[in-house]
Amino acid sequence: MDLDRRTIEFARTGRTKRAYIGFFSNRTAEWLRRVYLPYREEFVERYRIALKNLGLGEYLDRWRVKLISFKESTVRAEIYRASERVLGRG
Repeated sequence: MDLDRRTIEFARTGRTKRAYIGFFSNRTAEWLRRVYLPYREEFVERYRIALKNLGLGEYLDRWRVKLISFKESTVRAEIYRASERVLGRG
């Protein structure tokens, strides 16, 4: 995610090497900076000890690098659905 350019790039390394890019408004970028990112950092920190105690400390790094945890299939389906709506097919 690039807050200055207001873009999110989704990429999959694999046989098909699919890549998607999303755009968002200045207002969304400001909300992410001011509200969501500090909340996410607080959330990760809040559960840090519990995850380590459960032997799941490796998930902390995954949480820190992702904006929102999601399944790739879900994101792909949403992108297709949005594309169909924009094109007037859905």
